[in-house]
Amino acid sequence: MMNDRWLSAKILTLMVALPLVAAPAWAVDAASIIPAYDAHLDAVQAPEGFGTGQVWRVGPSQRYKKPSEVASLVQDGDVVEIEAATYACDTGVKWSANFLTLVGVGGRPVLDATDCSIPGGKGIWNPTKAAQNLIVDNIAFVGASVSDRNGAGIRFDGGGYLYITNSYFSDNENGVLITPASPNMADVVIDRSEFSHNGVSGGRTHNMYISGNVSSFVLRFSYSHDSHIGHLVKTRALKSYILYNRLADEVDGDSSYNIDVPQGGLTYIIGNIIQQGPNSPNYGMVSYSAESNPHPEQRLFVSGNTFVNDGKATATALKLYDKGLSDALLVNNLFVDIAADRVVSGAFSLATLDNNLVTDAPGFFDRSNRVYVLTASSGAMDAGVDAGDYGGFSLSPVYQYQFPRSGRARPVLGALDIGAKEYDPSEIPPLVPTLSFYADSELIDYETSAVLNWSAAYVDECQASAGWSGALEASGTFTSEPLTSNDRFEITCIGPGGSVSQSISITVNDSDAAEALGLYIWEAVPDSRINDVCAARLKGADGSYVYKDNFGTGPYCESKGGYASGVYVPELGKWYLMGGGGGRNYYGNEVYAFDFETQQAERITDPTHISETKEYTPDDIYGSKIHTDGCHGILHLKRGGIAPAPRGISGTASYNPVTKTIIVGPSGIVRGHGDCSSKPAHSQYGQNVTDIWSFDPFTKRWTLLAGENDQYGSVTIATWLLDPATGIGYTASNRNGSSRGGYLIDFSHSSPRNALVDNVWPFQVSRGPVSIDTVNGFALQLGVSGARTAVFDLNGLSLEAYGTSGAKGSTGVVGGAGPLFEPDTSWTFTGNTSLLSVSDLALTYNPNLNKFVAWTGDDALYFITPDYSSKVLEIVSKHVSGNPPKPGNLRGKFTYIPDRDLYIAFSGTDKDFYYLRPTSKIPVPESGSSVVPRARSLNR
Repeated sequence: MMNDRWLSAKILTLMVALPLVAAPAWAVDAASIIPAYDAHLDAVQAPEGFGTGQVWRVGPSQRYKKPSEVASLVQDGDVVEIEAATYACDTGVKWSANFLTLVGVGGRPVLDATDCSIPGGKGIWNPTKAAQNLIVDNIAFVGASVSDRNGAGIRFDGGGYLYITNSYFSDNENGVLITPASPNMADVVIDRSEFSHNGVSGGRTHNMYISGNVSSFVLRFSYSHDSHIGHLVKTRALKSYILYNRLADEVDGDSSYNIDVPQGGLTYIIGNIIQQGPNSPNYGMVSYSAESNPHPEQRLFVSGNTFVNDGKATATALKLYDKGLSDALLVNNLFVDIAADRVVSGAFSLATLDNNLVTDAPGFFDRSNRVYVLTASSGAMDAGVDAGDYGGFSLSPVYQYQFPRSGRARPVLGALDIGAKEYDPSEIPPLVPTLSFYADSELIDYETSAVLNWSAAYVDECQASAGWSGALEASGTFTSEPLTSNDRFEITCIGPGGSVSQSISITVNDSDAAEALGLYIWEAVPDSRINDVCAARLKGADGSYVYKDNFGTGPYCESKGGYASGVYVPELGKWYLMGGGGGRNYYGNEVYAFDFETQQAERITDPTHISETKEYTPDDIYGSKIHTDGCHGILHLKRGGIAPAPRGISGTASYNPVTKTIIVGPSGIVRGHGDCSSKPAHSQYGQNVTDIWSFDPFTKRWTLLAGENDQYGSVTIATWLLDPATGIGYTASNRNGSSRGGYLIDFSHSSPRNALVDNVWPFQVSRGPVSIDTVNGFALQLGVSGARTAVFDLNGLSLEAYGTSGAKGSTGVVGGAGPLFEPDTSWTFTGNTSLLSVSDLALTYNPNLNKFVAWTGDDALYFITPDYSSKVLEIVSKHVSGNPPKPGNLRGKFTYIPDRDLYIAFSGTDKDFYYLRPTSKIPVPESGSSVVPRARSLNR
């Protein structure tokens, strides 16, 4: 007889050795997740092929604990069931099989990427180019953030039929990015889902973005709200069907457009509630065909919608552009608090307005609480007309939206009503949710827990966000982990009658170590704005702007200064602002500075007028007027010679005291620059510029040090530092390849020499800001959003010691004998390590304290004390009052000035500069202590 113990061991061996074969395919009817085809709701029929493979079960109680563990195992037609749980930092998951069904079971699983790095830099999930046809059902995607600030809950590069239903996207940089990779085309349906608080400052990220490689896009019965600065819906699809949704700013949302259709196409907007709030930066609610390269078919049908303006008096329901417009019909729409002459702006003469109601008395049940159900007194009741159809698609609404993520057949009660909701006397509007949310104390001691209490009524669900996450009961108490820095906790509850949100800010007293640092206070420098000396405001004798073609949404006028970086030149007592950012129609390459003697901003150089360059294309009125021919930032002047193109610089500029010049290293975006990856010499997408310039602050002249050089190719902002003792720079690409990587560059020659660092592979291990410890000869690069932190040993730095002739690294590993170390193998962090999860920060070094100092744009500083012998970095946070406005992109905007013992911060060209001074100080160590700079080799 077979031994039972042997049999058990054998079965266990087989379970480990073989892939999991779970329940047969018929246990999950994947195809039934997609509702039957409805000509009033669908653009195409869903293909057959879902649910034909095996079922994989993922979760804490299963063999496979998280989705990434099965992503490389699944085959065509498989089903992945994901247990309801929170899956933290399971990010960058690539799905490549066809006809996959990914479904949450037993509740809604939460894929939480908050403060997590995302491999590949795209999204929590990244269905690849190979993925054809996909279902995503009942899953939450939260907190996606990447270095280029374009992270997504789902980044879809595949093709075929994509169906997203019953899902939730919150606090990502983008909710979804639907970007089928050529030659893929896709048909996309988003159904009964919610998009909330996605987006980052800058307006280029959105609750949802649908690219031009989408044949048809259907959004229905969904709730998109509170997108930060970006749009609630942005679609470039050839055909867009936006049907029966709520697209709203609600109380305090600050989204831009509710709907943006920048390239036009056949577009149906039917049965939606569209509300704009007081904080929107835009006055338009819907924009159609604003950009160049319009789709061949330019037809727009807007029918049976309710537009509610709670914001600007200048609000416009539809911004309409004529790019070969064939039809623009607005029929049976209810416009509330929108002036009749602002229902349509732009190409208003081409729009057909038929039977719309413009009113400030819509007869809503409870407008103050945003319940837009009609009452019997509404003038919209029974006032609609038959809107007909186009292309076989009915223009009259046959369904209506139900809060928060549902819909129902629109009742037939007499004639059609105007707007998105039909008056129904049997419908009793639900009660508006209420919420009480408070803390036992909003001021707590360092490393003490916050205790939160809440109670909600008339709600179906509550969700925690900001300092906590996950689903909540309608009432309860929560005790946080011990806090070492200020935090904010938010709760949002949703019920049939709407939603309600509240937040609590918890202030944490400084630690004893922070108290010992003394008192610091921010102070504004009066009348020091760069805008006061802005070149774009210069006028000639005739009163016209001298730089008219340059004037627009650029980096130095009325903007935040985007990707500019500050560099201090002690011999001149000036802090120079290099680079910029901003709109596509600004090309100024001028240099500005802050003079510490006059405490005023100066314009150091005037911009090169783009009409004097060979790259100028004046007829390009919609796109960029600068057309370069490669991955460089070089403008060729018609009179001969060259000039630097305006570049977005983020921490890639440094002062070289050896040559007394400011070095602008590779990487960064050139304003007006096209996609240089389309050039024959470049195969990588999104290449940044690869030239290097120097600026002489004494003669005010630019010199090209290295032209286009693909060795310096990079997609993201490169690692960049310059050792002031030797004048040797280091730049690290995030590209792997035989000719790309981490380079040492000797700037003491007119044509800089470089050498590939031979012990670092892959080359770029961190993405955060870099600062130099000038006392001990080290550089610190802080990782952002949980990315790695790197420490570089600059002692004895030379090309011969650390470089090769340009071949692949000889050891093929990170670390070894070279200058780079990583925290996960070598370094220990103590103290307030929450700094390592911040997504954006500035870093400088104070030699008087022998500490690095980080600023995250809020009311705290982080002092970092390195111990290089034991490889420990101690982080202490300290509250500072009166902090400046937070700039967009902090890198390079906060600098310690040693000879004046103060810090300077730049918040934007339209803001004054700020000083930060210690009002009481730690005693400076005596001569001979560890903070005295030791002589370092100048060998090259």
